[in-house]
Amino acid sequence: MDNSFNIKGLKITVPNKVLTENVAIRMARNNYETSEYRALKKHLRPSDIYLDIGGGVGFTSCAAAEIVTPKNITVLEANPILIPAIKQNLRQNGFAGATVIHGAASEETSEEKVILSHGDGFWAGHTIIGRRKLKNQILVPVVSFLSLLRNTEPTFIGMDIEGMELGLFKETLPNSVRFISMETHSGIYGHDGLKGLMQDIFNQGFGYVPDGSAGQQLCFEKLL
Repeated sequence: MDNSFNIKGLKITVPNKVLTENVAIRMARNNYETSEYRALKKHLRPSDIYLDIGGGVGFTSCAAAEIVTPKNITVLEANPILIPAIKQNLRQNGFAGATVIHGAASEETSEEKVILSHGDGFWAGHTIIGRRKLKNQILVPVVSFLSLLRNTEPTFIGMDIEGMELGLFKETLPNSVRFISMETHSGIYGHDGLKGLMQDIFNQGFGYVPDGSAGQQLCFEKLL
């Protein structure tokens, strides 16, 4: 059985098998992905092309579709259980037309697969290459981060990929990208990793944006 919630005026349906009590409480209290939502509403423009990397159940993409046309939205999600949920949530809120892709963003350019380990909820999944093996392992197709950017030409990137963001921004981003809204995970890669990640983004001509940043959620805008 699936569970439906009204979050910020959006109907969001979540598969029961990935819904934990903690997230259910947040959703019921209208307190789910609040920082991501605020960043979108503050900085996303109707003319933007939005790329949602780590789409979850599609809440942020639905929120983005209230601002930009759905055909200018691409969602990438590694957990195969969530792909139908993303499509359903976009459709039931009137935002059919967005592109939904199954895969994990990576620096890799091959068509190899990465291992994803699911915890008790959809937000807990993460790659475990180089780490101890955990339960519920599945293989997920690799999607080259730079190829994805070149193919979609986004102006706004939203990202929450449980630590896989580390290292992605060492390569030069396409000129189309003007804004990045990212949930960081210093608990996974430490403060030195976070410092390196931010420096990679700064080196590409972006500046930190306090308005919209909160806790681990950080915003960056291309400097003129």
